[in-house]
Amino acid sequence: MKALVINLKTAPERRKFQLYQLKELGIEFEFSDAETASKAPTLRSEEYWMTGVRPLKDTEKACLISHWNCWNKIVKANEPMLVLEDDAFLSIKTPQLLRAIKNLTGIDILNLETRHRRVLLKKSPEQLSGLYQLLLNRDGAAAYLLWPSGAQKMIEKTNRKAGIADAMLWTSFELHAYQMNPALALQSDKCENYGISNPLETRSSIATDEIHPRDKPSGRSEYFKFRFRRFLEQLHLAQPMVFNYFSSEKKYLEIVKDDFDYLAKYKG
Repeated sequence: MKALVINLKTAPERRKFQLYQLKELGIEFEFSDAETASKAPTLRSEEYWMTGVRPLKDTEKACLISHWNCWNKIVKANEPMLVLEDDAFLSIKTPQLLRAIKNLTGIDILNLETRHRRVLLKKSPEQLSGLYQLLLNRDGAAAYLLWPSGAQKMIEKTNRKAGIADAMLWTSFELHAYQMNPALALQSDKCENYGISNPLETRSSIATDEIHPRDKPSGRSEYFKFRFRRFLEQLHLAQPMVFNYFSSEKKYLEIVKDDFDYLAKYKG
């Protein structure tokens, strides 16, 4: 299975790391150029960017478009692919999983990542050891397997409305979503939580970016539209907890620290 690595041309150090990591793991890959924060807002109309639950930063718009481009590649290739952000670290067990998923059925998306937050899972694994149905996840789009069926659903959803990429993925209950536990991936900013060596400088352009004045609500009517959509989204997120109360559990995902030891060998 091929990996699509989202990488900005202005981040060569991350590109260099992914070259090391994916060759070390023996995973076929190609780079998918990330969209820039300066160009992304112009790729959709101003009206489109105001259809989410809150105004988006330009970096968040760029992130959504970058993932959207990967989804289109998956649909065109008509085969599942591993989508990676360029600061994602993978377990040495990832290649084994990529071979095993050929036998899986009925899946649109499989999350490999943990963000050190609790997620809602079905209590019993399905089809494969460590594979659980994912009912609710709050964030994380650094490492996930996406099937063409899931990619098509995400394209259709994001053509209708805008949103943060990971929120769009994990609030799409029309997706047949699954999670690996122990998790097989994490982003560089979460290494400290698990005592894992971090070979990359940790920084987030999204965290330091601010909402452009053009995207701030222009009046009370627009402000209340965002508030109402946010209220509806919270009701939407409550559904899996209510409907799966007895068959699910909310838990922190495990990480096998030794499976990331090879990262310490990276010299930069």
